[in-house]
Order: sequence, then structure tokens, then C-alpha cells
Amino acid sequence: MVHEKLSRSPLLKADKTLTEEGWARAALWDYSRKEAKSPYLRENDGYLVADRQGGFMMLFEFAAAGMKARHRITYVDIARKECAEVESSKVSVLRHGTLPEDILSDSEMTYADQAMTMAAVKRGSKRQLLITAPYLDLPGDITGLKAHIELENSNDETISAASAEKDDGTRWCLRSIESPLTAEGIMFVGHKPVMLSPTASGAFWYSRSKLQRSIVGAMILGDGWSLCAGEDRYINSITYRGCIDKLGSMIFSRTADRWIASEENSRVEIEARPIATAGSEGNAREFISCSGSFTLSDGQRIAFSDALGIISSQIR
Repeated sequence: MVHEKLSRSPLLKADKTLTEEGWARAALWDYSRKEAKSPYLRENDGYLVADRQGGFMMLFEFAAAGMKARHRITYVDIARKECAEVESSKVSVLRHGTLPEDILSDSEMTYADQAMTMAAVKRGSKRQLLITAPYLDLPGDITGLKAHIELENSNDETISAASAEKDDGTRWCLRSIESPLTAEGIMFVGHKPVMLSPTASGAFWYSRSKLQRSIVGAMILGDGWSLCAGEDRYINSITYRGCIDKLGSMIFSRTADRWIASEENSRVEIEARPIATAGSEGNAREFISCSGSFTLSDGQRIAFSDALGIISSQIR
């Protein structure tokens, strides 16, 4: 089992290598953009909202790399198995200035251009999302998307992890994931108002890194639980009843029509079928419907079907 971090510390030493690799049940690494400053620094905040009853998923992303800022809205129609996406990129003189350094502090992020507006506001345990994409062509010959969504984190623990390349400790990745989050709000698909259903849920992920390699990672939202899994073993975990249950290494394999994922100690078996795919080669995001089971550390086995999520395979 990989090392569990128990106390707070700066993320980096004076030589810009990690102070401590491992995982934690809270955000215990203090990230400083000034200390991490590098042309290879990448920052990403992502919000996933899944509503099986409502028949949709949405992904909102704020990202920065060097002086380039990227903002993206993705809408997935589950029944039609189609998605629509709008992305805006621009050079920012503020460099990474729009993304918060500290995941725990209150923060605000905004972006607007002709194609979209995006705002994310954190106050305590709640995150407010406001988005518009008036010209986005949605599945079903509908144009325009607006949403006002509130995500709330009532979990006792949040999975966080920091790791570095074995042959170069100056290349590292820091991640924290809040999930599952309760989700409520309203969106307008075209001009039609749609309320989020009582079973809607969400996830928020925070990533700050100096890595550039292929990574496969999955976020799955179930009924009161979530599962984070990827080739990076530090982040692999189940959040069940608000607490983290750490997992070992995961193996992912892709067949013609599905993903198969399993854990090294046979605690997780997942079959994921793609609903829709967004992005391009080298930066693919597959929205998925999952079935399978996981076993908690106390031996309790949880079987599930029709859980929703996303698998990403990208160059960071």
C-alpha cells in the first residue's frame, strides 16, 4: 500500500521536488504557484454533473498551461448517445491567475466571450456554477445551453495525492477530488427549462502538475458513492458514506465496445460502456455507463449497475 500522508506541509522543497509523495484523506499539500513557477506548469479544475433520471451529463473545465487559458463546456445526451462541446482558448497575460491556488479557500473564477460564459464560485462546502453557451448545437436539433447548478460537499474525507516521476523528481502531479457531491439546480436546453433530479450528483477535481505523459483515469458516480481510478495508484479510492476507502493499483483494458477495469487485489471489477466520446486523439474523454462491484476494506461487497462517469486518456 502506498504511503498515507498525515500532516500538512508545503508541496515543494527549495529544489522544486516534492516534499512527500503519497495520498491523504484531506488536501494536506500546500501549493504555491510562485514556488512551482515553470513553463511546463499545468493547472486544471473540472466539474462533472451526472443525472441518470434527467438523461444527461455535463462537464465544465477551466485550464491553464503557460500563458494559454482554456475553457470547455461539454453536454451529453444519454438517450441519444451523443455529445456537444464548445471550447475557447486564449493567451492570458495573467498566466494562471484565474484558477485558485488553494482548494480549501473560498474562490471565484469567471470567463466570457461570444461563444460562452463560465463562472465557478466556492463558498464553504458549496460550489455554484453558472454557464451559458447560446450557440452550442445540442443533440436533437436544439441550440443553446444555460445552467445554474449548486454542488455541495458533505463528505468527511476528500482524496488527495501527490506523486513524481521516478527518474525526475522535479516533474510531479498534485490532485484532489471531491465526490460524490449533491447537485441541484436548473438548466435550459434551448428554451426548455429542466430541473436536476433528486438523484443527480457531481464531482470536482483539482489538478496542478508538471507532468506530460499519457494518463488513463476514471471518475464514476454511483448512488451515494464514487470511485476514482487510474493508472496513477495514488488517487485510486472509493468514497462511501463520506469516507475514503483506499484501493491498490488498477488495470484498464479497452476492447472494441467497452472498457474493463480491475484492481490488483480483486476488490473492484468494472465494465464500462461508452455513451459518447468528446475530444480528439491524445485528449479523449469518454462518457460511460458502468456496472460491476467493489469490496470495502471491511469485506462488504457493493454491486452496481447504470452508474455514470467519465474515462479520460490524455497527454498532460
